[in-house]
Amino acid sequence: MESTTSTPTPIPSRLFSTANSSSLSVFKTLITNPPSTHYPLATETTSNIPIYTLPPFSSFSPSQRSALQDEWHHILLSGPGIFITKNLYPDPSLLTHVNEVFDSIIASEAAANVSKGDHFAPPNANTRIWNAFSKHGLRDPSSFVDYYSNPWIPLIASAWLGPAHRLTAQVNIVMPGGEAQIPHRDYHLGFQGSSEAAAFPRAAHAASQFLTLQGAVAHGDIPVESGPTRVLPYSQLVEGGYLSIRSEDFRALFQEHYVSLAMQQGDEYIASRCESLADIECVWETDGECGYGGVDWGDVGGFEGQVWEGGGE
Repeated sequence: MESTTSTPTPIPSRLFSTANSSSLSVFKTLITNPPSTHYPLATETTSNIPIYTLPPFSSFSPSQRSALQDEWHHILLSGPGIFITKNLYPDPSLLTHVNEVFDSIIASEAAANVSKGDHFAPPNANTRIWNAFSKHGLRDPSSFVDYYSNPWIPLIASAWLGPAHRLTAQVNIVMPGGEAQIPHRDYHLGFQGSSEAAAFPRAAHAASQFLTLQGAVAHGDIPVESGPTRVLPYSQLVEGGYLSIRSEDFRALFQEHYVSLAMQQGDEYIASRCESLADIECVWETDGECGYGGVDWGDVGGFEGQVWEGGGE
C-alpha cells in the first residue's frame, strides 16, 4: 500500500503586507456596491448614513433604548460605520454658554503662548483645546455638569464599548481658509508612521477598532458649503486599513467618493475612531467670525491611558 503525504498548509504571515493591491479592489467594491441594510429606527438614511432624530430620553423605555443600541452596534460593526444623531443637545442656550467657556480657555492659552500640535494637519493651523474635558470642568463646573450629564452619550458609547468606558474631549476649530486633513484612520495605529503600524500583527489591527468610539458635536450650524467632516461609509470594513489608507490610490478614491453632510447646532456624528476614513474640514463663518466646529469626544474601553493624544497636552 502506497503511503501518501499531504502538503502542509503554510503558516500565514502575522503582518499585513504594505503592498497588498487586493485590498484596493475590496475598497472599490465596498464603496461602489455597499451592503444593503435597513435600520428601521432611523429617521432617514442619506448617502448611506443612518440619521436618528432623538426624542427626550425619558420618552424611551429600556427596551426601546436597547433596540437603538442594537442598530448602532450593527452600523459600527458591519454597516456603514457612521451614523448621525440629531437633536442630541436640544437647548441652544447650553451650547452658547459652553462656547463662551471655550472662548475663555482659548484666550488664556493664547496669552500663555501655548503651542498646539494637530492630527493630520500642520501645528497651529487650527484652534484646538486639548483635554477640553478637564479644562472645561475646572473653568466652569456648572456648565460642565449640564453638558456631560446628557444621558444619550453613555447610551451611545455603551452600544459599542460596553459600560466600562471613559470619556475624553477635545475642541477643534478649523479657521476659514484652512486646509482639510488628509484622509486617515484615527486611534490607535493611525497615529503611527507606516513602518511602525506595519510592525503590529493583524490581531492588533483588528482589536484596536473595538477600543474607541468618536463622537463630534456641532456647536453651531455647519452648512455643506463650510466643509463639514468628510467620511466614506463602509470603508472601515477594509482589512489593514491603517496601512492602505496611506497610499495615494486609496486617498484618490476617498476624494472621489466621500460624503459630507450638513449639521445643525446640537447634532452629532458617531464613528468608530479607528474605522472611518475621515477628512475633517469644519470651516465656516458666522457674521464674519469663525464658528465652533464642535467637541470631539472619545470613549475608551478600559482605562484612559489607552488613548494616544498625538500633539496634545
